Amino acid sequence: MLYSRWHSAQGQYEVFEGPDIVGLNDDLPVPSLPQTTQLGVPSVEAGRSLPASPARVGMVETAQGLVVPSLRFAGVGATSDGDTTPWLWLGGGVLIGSVVTWWMVRR
Repeated sequence: MLYSRWHSAQGQYEVFEGPDIVGLNDDLPVPSLPQTTQLGVPSVEAGRSLPASPARVGMVETAQGLVVPSLRFAGVGATSDGDTTPWLWLGGGVLIGSVVTWWMVRR
């Protein structure tokens, strides 16, 4: 069975293949939803759970199979789902450290 998860940093769905098989006329289990608000549940948090140890198939523009919740959600209009955040902090720290060191040496 195929599972799709929205990957906001790339603007595509990440597709996985799970070991389970669902019959053509079988009903799928009802997904467990996070705590709802008056507006409902955000679409990036709703969905069925990803099975243990799925095989990654690739990236596609439209969802295939069952949709699972996103890994991380940074907010509406976010450009990153958190994969690059540690590297951005590290790069910013190195840049600030370099500027402070250069400024201290020049004095």
